[in-house]
Amino acid sequence: MQICPYCNGLIILAVPCPSCAAVMTDNGTVQEELGPYSPYEENSLINQQDGCVHKLFCDKCNKECTFTVIE
Repeated sequence: MQICPYCNGLIILAVPCPSCAAVMTDNGTVQEELGPYSPYEENSLINQQDGCVHKLFCDKCNKECTFTVIE
């Protein structure tokens, strides 16, 4: 299993907003929101994904989106 460079502070996640091009804020991962045991649950949303999914928010225009780090 690979590590996410953004979760581990190796790289800063700086994604431009698709609406206004301002740098979006990384609000953590979807995995964190679902709970500490979610990766181990049989029918978990996380088991259906191919990587670490970060939730992003634009403070300028209030747009939300996700960014997937492929493992």
